Amino acid sequence: MSDEKPEHVLVHIIKNFTPSWFSVIMGTGILSILLQTFPFQFYGLPTIALVLYIINIVLFCTFTLITAARYLFFPYIFLLMMKNSTQSLFIGTYSMGLTTICNFTIIVITKKFDWGMNLAFALWIVTVIVTYFSCIVVPYYIIVHHNHELENMNGTWLLPFIPTVVTGASGGLLSNNIDEGRALVILIISYVTMGMGLFLATSIITIYWCRLIVHKLPPKEVIISSFLPLGPLGQGAYGMIQLGSAGKRIFGDKYITGLGDTAYGLGFLAALVLWGYGIWYLAVAVFSVIRTTVYDKIPFNMGWWSLTFPLGVYTAGTLAIGDVLHSMFFQVLGAIFTCCLVVLWLAVSALTIQGAITGKIFYAPCLTPIKDAVPT
Repeated sequence: MSDEKPEHVLVHIIKNFTPSWFSVIMGTGILSILLQTFPFQFYGLPTIALVLYIINIVLFCTFTLITAARYLFFPYIFLLMMKNSTQSLFIGTYSMGLTTICNFTIIVITKKFDWGMNLAFALWIVTVIVTYFSCIVVPYYIIVHHNHELENMNGTWLLPFIPTVVTGASGGLLSNNIDEGRALVILIISYVTMGMGLFLATSIITIYWCRLIVHKLPPKEVIISSFLPLGPLGQGAYGMIQLGSAGKRIFGDKYITGLGDTAYGLGFLAALVLWGYGIWYLAVAVFSVIRTTVYDKIPFNMGWWSLTFPLGVYTAGTLAIGDVLHSMFFQVLGAIFTCCLVVLWLAVSALTIQGAITGKIFYAPCLTPIKDAVPT
């Protein structure tokens, strides 16, 4: 008969509260932004968007406190998590989730409150710090400590690098609205960060394409991650337009004649190219999930939130292109994508709540080998 005492529910939740939970913040945050910027507004929609924004802030603060408790009371878990080849990839979800709060603050709150811009600036600084941790420290562990094989590759390999694209795009939006003194520094950092993210992400996407050719579709447990390439491509499209717009305002003709207009024009053309690239991966992701569903049931896990944020940022890119071109086609397409996202968000949220109530969703792979034993 075992003398081991059953673990308290709260302790179990804290120990098994993985970074992937912040993907909930990402999905909810991008939906609030899309509802706020929906091209065909109707009465009450901005209010719904604001409610989602407030809910997202509450969730973010709650998740941050639980995460802090996890590593404060069980500090050994942090190193275990970093050495785990799956969970460490989700570190960047923290900054991406916070970025959605930052962007909504820029779009809405700064227009109503004087302190909104300083809040947005502070939030963006935090996202930059976490973003660089994700894209530099996590790859170090991938190279030195993890064991990866091409056959086991899936879209989650992109997660450490997507935050650089997201943060760069957010910096473009911020620099287009903040005072010129801070805007120039933000814009330069954002261009550098965006460049780092896009080239690293497209490198991973190329490897992913090779994996699909050689080893066919990923397993059913991670097939939803097929949507992740839409993240850097869609947010890259949105970000290049924001950076170009900010560049036109900040650069102008101050440093090089025509630099501002060039930044704006090249940013828009780059957005079109990235958006077109994303269309192909959207088609691949859709038929990958449909084919897997036909032959087998896809088990629910936190990875299902990979459906929401990538589609959300791709929709944001679609609407941004539509705004530049004043194109009804892109606006209608963006509206359709937004409606699809609402349905997906409701479905995934319901499954997440159900999993949280039953406790089945609180599972940390990094703790499985040691069965939560505290090291000596």
